[in-house]
Amino acid sequence: MNQSIIKRIRALLAKASSTSSIHEAEACSAKAHELLAKHNLALADMAEEEAPDRMVWETPTGMPDAWVRSVWSAVAVAYFCKPLQRTVGSKKTIELVGAPHNVAVSIEMSKYLVTTVRKLARNFSSNSRRQRQFCNGAAAKLSVRLHDIAQAKRAPADGARTTLPAVYDTEKRLNEEHVARLYGELTSSRAWIPRTTYAFTAGAIAAGEIGLNEQVSKPEAALQLT
Repeated sequence: MNQSIIKRIRALLAKASSTSSIHEAEACSAKAHELLAKHNLALADMAEEEAPDRMVWETPTGMPDAWVRSVWSAVAVAYFCKPLQRTVGSKKTIELVGAPHNVAVSIEMSKYLVTTVRKLARNFSSNSRRQRQFCNGAAAKLSVRLHDIAQAKRAPADGARTTLPAVYDTEKRLNEEHVARLYGELTSSRAWIPRTTYAFTAGAIAAGEIGLNEQVSKPEAALQLT
């Protein structure tokens, strides 16, 4: 794997998540995805590097849907970030704490998954209630799959030669120390427990087929299935 290319892609992703210019963010993200496709790299490959610097990224418009917050939180943990769910007034938001390139990967992957689930939900039903139940089921399944990815990084198969467990532990410690410096002690939020319905089950089944290690070919997160 060409480390110079990986370093360049990480820098582009980090810039896309940190710049205040929408046009610059779109340009950096587009270039990063162009390089991913050109060099046959997956977005997930960009998140496996230890880095001392931390950043905090907050969703700019809030996240009213619990299933969306669930997906973003699960992705963040899988890709070496710490998610914080916060309520400011009536607005619910997600903050991601982590190394800039890991935050950038989490943002891109989360957008891709949420967009994919919404598209599948629209294909499943034109009824908004069933679509919401479908999304709930898909989010629940994705959370389990992403949890398994995080667990595998912490405890790889016997005999596997990898530094991922050490990287994961270091990133987790650095993230938690940064959060403690910024916010002090935080309280835990209640677990999200959606109601199980036929549409929920259909969403869970569909989410089992969504690729988690695919190249995300466009910044706007196109549909990709394995």
